[in-house]
Amino acid sequence: MAIHVVTGGAGSGKSEYAEALGRSLAKDGQNLYYIATMRNDGSDATQEKICRHRQLREGKGYTTIECPIRISDAFDGRRGVFLVEDLTNLIANEFFSSGGVVSEECFTDTPERDIVVVANEITSEDMSRYDAETAKFVERLSQITNRIASKADTVTEVVCGIPVVIKSGGDMKQ
Repeated sequence: MAIHVVTGGAGSGKSEYAEALGRSLAKDGQNLYYIATMRNDGSDATQEKICRHRQLREGKGYTTIECPIRISDAFDGRRGVFLVEDLTNLIANEFFSSGGVVSEECFTDTPERDIVVVANEITSEDMSRYDAETAKFVERLSQITNRIASKADTVTEVVCGIPVVIKSGGDMKQ
């Protein structure tokens, strides 16, 4: 089984691409799981966003698992194809609720599952514009994303709806 990272900027089409990739990886009768990592804070804006995302997934064959922290709980005892939407939310939820401790071991060994990880493009070029805690988060997010991408079988950046393969079969494109 394999790990596939799909990255891109906001509104780039990465989620749509990741959903299609997940469906293409599913073998006959294999379960499709959508791990939704957005933390529901109860606000109207969050409720609307969650509702919109559920509507966008409707009819695509995914079983949704709400899992804003401890993603290993979502994998526990399940086999199939998992789409993690998205890594930035998951890491932020864990980072800011646990004093900076973030677990990533579930992305290192995938013997019984394919995992498609959606990761937002967040640059850390100008860290001076962030407060100390946010800068620490962005640095940690970059470290984890890079480690997962280095172990991934494929890495694809979606730019304006166009998938650009960065890594395929373990080889980085130059």
